[in-house]
Amino acid sequence: MFHFTKSAFFSLNTKRDLTVDTIRGIACIALVAFHVVGGEPDQGMALGVNDWLYRLMHSFTDMRMPLFSFISGIVFFSFPRTGSSFHRLIGKKARRLLLPLLTVGSLCWLSRALIGIESEPLYMVYFSPYNVYWYLQSTFLMMSLFLLVNFFAMRKADPREYQSIANMNAIGLGVLGAYIHIFQFPYVTQFISIQKVFYLMPFFMSGYLFGQVAEVYASRVKLGHKALAALLIGGFVGLGWTMVDGGNGFETATRRAICVPVGILTAFCLFVLAPRMNLLAWVGDKSYAIYLFHIFFTGASEMVWRKLLPAPDIHFGFVVFLAAGLLGPIILSWFILKIPLGRWLVLGLAAPKFMQERFGILRAH
Repeated sequence: MFHFTKSAFFSLNTKRDLTVDTIRGIACIALVAFHVVGGEPDQGMALGVNDWLYRLMHSFTDMRMPLFSFISGIVFFSFPRTGSSFHRLIGKKARRLLLPLLTVGSLCWLSRALIGIESEPLYMVYFSPYNVYWYLQSTFLMMSLFLLVNFFAMRKADPREYQSIANMNAIGLGVLGAYIHIFQFPYVTQFISIQKVFYLMPFFMSGYLFGQVAEVYASRVKLGHKALAALLIGGFVGLGWTMVDGGNGFETATRRAICVPVGILTAFCLFVLAPRMNLLAWVGDKSYAIYLFHIFFTGASEMVWRKLLPAPDIHFGFVVFLAAGLLGPIILSWFILKIPLGRWLVLGLAAPKFMQERFGILRAH
């Protein structure tokens, strides 16, 4: 899903799509800023539900994770698309998503335990929606389900029909996911973040479908389309502002029903605007490291701020905490990339050569 290169780590990777990485960079900043402020009024900066900064960050609740999942769907479309290759792709996704869940999730649990934060037993990190790492579980399950459905649908079909069949499956899964997410069926369990699979499904499948027409559509976008897209995004932020409450959940079916079209349309509108900014694209290229490690750095910087500067308004520390949550993971991952075993265990990249030779572990990125 994401690719790191040591040679160009601190320069812009020109081989990647500048627009996609710019939008991914926007999503990274929104995610880190949200966790800086806190998902609940007493978390993060502990601002309270009526604080302007708290309300602003929570105004993007229906946009952040849907945008990440929409982009994942676009990228997923570029993978090999043959029904018989599903088991190899599942193996690669397990390495890319589940290995970091085990390693970084465990480190997060241990670091919180060391500073006295009570949490569920360590083994529950791997079997429940733990902190930000629920996204790894849900995305792996969702991709595996999609690949499995495509595999069985193609068993007796003409290989040339793969894409049309996959598209129909994507539509069906997207609608099913939206329906189950909105109505929150009681038998849908939180075990290994299964409930979150249905939350992400409409956004991922929309991205998968959009990825097939993105280039063609981009050539037809006019200035009026961009103006409308900007107005819609502004309207969605305003709507989010009015719906901010004391938590970060989706309390009613109506609230959840709003989330689905807002998330899809926000992502679509951003691709209509097609922002292209080198700095944001550079951040977006490092998005996986930022996602995995940002809570370590935002939490640590906020603790240091409160310890050393207890008197100043904590609002002044927002930019410092945000910068720590973005730059800290980028610098840390630069060091990790120099350690072959670390690349594999922590970032889910290719296994070290000695492991490939001895155990036949997949090398593909």
